[in-house]
Amino acid sequence: MVDLDDLKTFMRITTADQDEILEEALAAANDYVREKTGIVMTAAPDAPPTNVRVYASGRALVLPYIRLDQDAILTVTDPHGNTVELADCDVNGRSGIITVPRVKGGSWTVSLNLPKASESLELAVKIIAEHLFGIQRGTGGVGPRQAAYGRQEGDRPAIGFAIPHRAKQLIEPYVVPGIG
Repeated sequence: MVDLDDLKTFMRITTADQDEILEEALAAANDYVREKTGIVMTAAPDAPPTNVRVYASGRALVLPYIRLDQDAILTVTDPHGNTVELADCDVNGRSGIITVPRVKGGSWTVSLNLPKASESLELAVKIIAEHLFGIQRGTGGVGPRQAAYGRQEGDRPAIGFAIPHRAKQLIEPYVVPGIG
């Protein structure tokens, strides 16, 4: 969803000397938002289709993604390599469940175009990553952006939480009950 260059721009960091720590914080932030929302986040809107292998539960194929547009699902291929017509399936992109016409055991392949995440979720990832990076550095989340708002390195670190409240507020409308 958010790549290292986007995060560094957000944090106003121009050097590469702490990229490893930044990447770790960014991976954790991306994972957290995915876990809470179930929303797929891709870095590029023109990304090639993604093939997902799933196993049927009866006639239902449960995708690892939810909140997909109906046109996001491109093809469904049964375990024998036969393409199943989407018109013959009950496709519920919102729940990430495709009901196929008949039961076949084995690994199914679903090809889909993954959507780009909302600007709110991208901002939440950046805020979380910046905070986690600050905790790792021992500054309690005081980075260049916080310093601009008056927080200094010597201030008592606010390390009692991992996810800043402003990031939680940005994610809240997208949280799916039972997922996170």
